[in-house]
Amino acid sequence: MRAIVTMALKDLRLLARDRFGLFWVFGFPLLLAVLFGAMFGGEGGRPLKALPVALVDLDNTKLSRELLARLKASDALELELLDKNAAREAVRLGRKAAYVAIPNGFEMQAGVFGNETVVFECGIDPSRRAEAGLLRGVLMEALGKLLSEQMGDRDKLRSAAQGAEMGVRFNDKLPPEQREKIKTFLAQLDAFLADVDPQVLKQGAGTEAARLKEEPVLRGGSAGSSFEITFPSGMIWGLIGCVATFAVSLVRERTSRTLQRLRFAPVSSSQVLAGKALACLLAGLATLAGLAVLGALCFKVRVENPGALALAFLACGVCFAGLMAGIGTLGRTEQSTAGAGWAILMVLAMFGGAMMPVYFMPAWMQAASNVSPVRWGILALEGALWRGFSLQELALPLAGLVAVGAAGFAFGAARLAREEP
Repeated sequence: MRAIVTMALKDLRLLARDRFGLFWVFGFPLLLAVLFGAMFGGEGGRPLKALPVALVDLDNTKLSRELLARLKASDALELELLDKNAAREAVRLGRKAAYVAIPNGFEMQAGVFGNETVVFECGIDPSRRAEAGLLRGVLMEALGKLLSEQMGDRDKLRSAAQGAEMGVRFNDKLPPEQREKIKTFLAQLDAFLADVDPQVLKQGAGTEAARLKEEPVLRGGSAGSSFEITFPSGMIWGLIGCVATFAVSLVRERTSRTLQRLRFAPVSSSQVLAGKALACLLAGLATLAGLAVLGALCFKVRVENPGALALAFLACGVCFAGLMAGIGTLGRTEQSTAGAGWAILMVLAMFGGAMMPVYFMPAWMQAASNVSPVRWGILALEGALWRGFSLQELALPLAGLVAVGAAGFAFGAARLAREEP
């Protein structure tokens, strides 16, 4: 028993001296606990970031502007007033979760004497359908309060009734008998409104006559398979698996002195690393292509732009091959490298939206996700698969992915160069 305890204490001392390994044993679990707590608990009790929505006012009347003001006052929405084309583009590019169009004739349909169903056109980002319910609730609540106040304003109702009476009086298209009956009704309505309790009027207001006409915002204008939303994330996880596999194989060659033997040949450490990165790149491209073919044949995943998809595949492959080169040189053992690699890749996936949608994260995490290559990779793949990105729209995420790959490879090459005798 004493020998067992002695050997256990020996291993604990070795762990305590390995600061790099100690971090992944104690520090990283704490980091994950804090990050997941921030994800699911908001920011210290505060709500998550407001839903970015574009609003289109096709009516441009006093009532539509009042509704716009009420929607802007909601903490749940981050509104921007745009024209319809700009609003659709903002949703298609992923910059807005949705757009809502106040229809032309809204004031007549939803006004005091309106009797038509108000249909709000609503364009939704297909990857953010879960938020449509929130948008619907906020819109109907604002509309309900607006109509309730309007119905409870006796002076406004009487003014509308008097205006309607004047319109009937000078309407020559109505038969004289009908015109007199309507004038009598409106006069009696005016007398009724002069005596009625405003609270009774407010109780009769509602939003049953309003509804949202929702549709996905795509370049082609039609919704596709739900697997189109999930396959880009799956492709990124395939690349993450390649990175972890080749990073461990790189450190295995270092510990087995394969790299040292290769240095006796006229091959530099950078060339050795480049060969490993090229193998990772080719394996990653094969994984991406296989998943794309499988998705298209079996799961109705559309490919809007094959050329753009090829560029997205290449940029994603370069990015994760470069990450492999950097991660593979972090540790001196297979265990430490595997732990560090999966830890780094999990954090990137967490912030990039491969584990949970970015829009469910607190505002600070959404801002931090902009530097995650996982998010750029998902955006590039979505843009080529179903968002219908042009090459110009793809340029920024592709450039970011290639830059991360180059930085990762440069980091790994520098570390290997320092180890050369």
